[in-house]
Amino acid sequence: PPHLWAIAETAYRGMLNNTKNQAMLITGESGAGKTENTKKVITYLAMVAAGSGKKSEKKVSLEDQIVATNPILESYGNAKTSRNDNSSRFGKFIRIHFTSSGKLAGCDIVSYLLEKSRITEQQEVERSYHIFYQLLQPFGDGIGGGLKSKCHLSNDIYDYIYVSQGKTTVASIDDNEELEYT
Repeated sequence: PPHLWAIAETAYRGMLNNTKNQAMLITGESGAGKTENTKKVITYLAMVAAGSGKKSEKKVSLEDQIVATNPILESYGNAKTSRNDNSSRFGKFIRIHFTSSGKLAGCDIVSYLLEKSRITEQQEVERSYHIFYQLLQPFGDGIGGGLKSKCHLSNDIYDYIYVSQGKTTVASIDDNEELEYT
């Protein structure tokens, strides 16, 4: 199969050369790498479409802002399933806007939750959305004067029946570190 960056490059060049909108559909079975490949495409397009001007050290670039949205989307929309520790339980439509010269101009993301039932019930080997577990981590104590205290959260996940029916920790995920990225 063709390399992911080659496909992204072909779409980008097609947009520039033909002045026509391009679309990429990233699909696959659970655990096939859709989320990871989407991140790679966004990162690649942000990199090749970056303006050639000098970056200000204080100002965060548009490219960085677009790439930085992914951890937030993942924390609120990804969960552990029986087949995948970080499975997207939401769909997203990402529209990246470019200037006529091909520079990055903006981005909008429409996401829709696929499994609302996961909020209130999980199977024994699964867990709810990552954000619920991240909010109880120590890093949250230092956010905005104490995120946990502002949300009136206890330190015990088992105080919350809706998120403690299945797995409460996942060996491959550091919830405290993920909260820091989010």
